[in-house]
Amino acid sequence: VEAVSKEELTPAKKIEIRDYVVQENDTLQKISHKFYGTTRKWNFLYETNKDVLKSPDKLYPGVEIKIPPLD
Repeated sequence: VEAVSKEELTPAKKIEIRDYVVQENDTLQKISHKFYGTTRKWNFLYETNKDVLKSPDKLYPGVEIKIPPLD
């Protein structure tokens, strides 16, 4: 019988990317604060969502963006 380490028994962490629908008066800074607890990750959100966002300062209600984990 082979010994099995705890690492082999631990299920892999799921990388959960959330979808978020932009609301009226949202900014990337506000969304960053809501999901990450800091406004400083706004550029990370912009880079992740360049395919749907034309500019980091132009967010339109109803647009769906991805909120990836920071890890």
